[in-house]
Amino acid sequence: MIAASQLPILYLLMMKNRYSPLRYLLRASHEELNPYHRILGQIIVTLFSLHAGFYLNFFIRANLVKNLFTRPVPSLGLLSIILILTLYITSIKTIRTYSYRIFYATHFTISLLLAPILFFHASPVRIYLIETLVFVLFNMLTRRLTSFLGPSTITVLPQTTLLKLNIPIPPSHRHLYANSAGQHVYLSIPPPSQPSTGAAILNLCSNPYTISSIAPDTKSLTLIARSLAGPTSARLLELAELWKARPPLRIEGPYGGSIRFPDFASEFDRVLLVAGGVGGTFVLPLYQRVRADMERRGLNTERVVMVWSVRSAAEVEWAAEAVGEVASGVEIVVTRKEEERG
Repeated sequence: MIAASQLPILYLLMMKNRYSPLRYLLRASHEELNPYHRILGQIIVTLFSLHAGFYLNFFIRANLVKNLFTRPVPSLGLLSIILILTLYITSIKTIRTYSYRIFYATHFTISLLLAPILFFHASPVRIYLIETLVFVLFNMLTRRLTSFLGPSTITVLPQTTLLKLNIPIPPSHRHLYANSAGQHVYLSIPPPSQPSTGAAILNLCSNPYTISSIAPDTKSLTLIARSLAGPTSARLLELAELWKARPPLRIEGPYGGSIRFPDFASEFDRVLLVAGGVGGTFVLPLYQRVRADMERRGLNTERVVMVWSVRSAAEVEWAAEAVGEVASGVEIVVTRKEEERG
């Protein structure tokens, strides 16, 4: 009962939604709340494990082990603890680092399966499952309010493993992106842009990408993504080869805690921002914002400096115009010579 009673809070802690109640109460982004989601999850798994262990001990001592496989309530309980432990094992950092896809798919699938199993396993927990379902429906509805489908322009940046994506922002969502420096969006590939075969995995993929720039009139956003081995990257590369086509992509957001960053321009004497590789998509917009704040207040812009370390000069070509405007304050360090790359 105690473990099940925490399930609604557990779900609230993992909500990415900008309308999440905890986001407003605690003034924290979903990234800041996620560690507490994991801690509470570990507590819940421990409580469920103790519950299962005590009952297994009872069935063994009473010579009723066969009931675990022949009677509905014990059978559902045994299945529940197996799924819960599987969910926990696939959530440990080693698994998440090795394959985020395994973690996400397992988390998503087992969460869906557990609800009806627990519902029929123990009637006292049903109220907590219903509360969780209410939050799930609320999350699904409100996430739709912050997502849009937009025709994209996808470009492979020469001599790099980077992709440049430009997506127009519909008028109804532009106010959300007015102050989005250092924030990110979740990108997914909707059915119209999916391949005719092997599209099932894409329905489970929603990848975070930092907003590298926003048009001055907030009519479009630009994302820089490093092409990795995942299905989303593979499909984006395929879409980039379609001449003149503007495949629709789904964008959800923006998210991130950068809106609560301190006022760098007035609270610090000097500001040093450091970025590595594609991390420049996060740091460069912040640098531009801090510098613009200083210029607006008549402060010395030499107080803010950005150091950007990249493997090759080609990796900063996408930001050439932005860097050119503030070249005096941006130092680019190329760590790999061209002959070494070849």
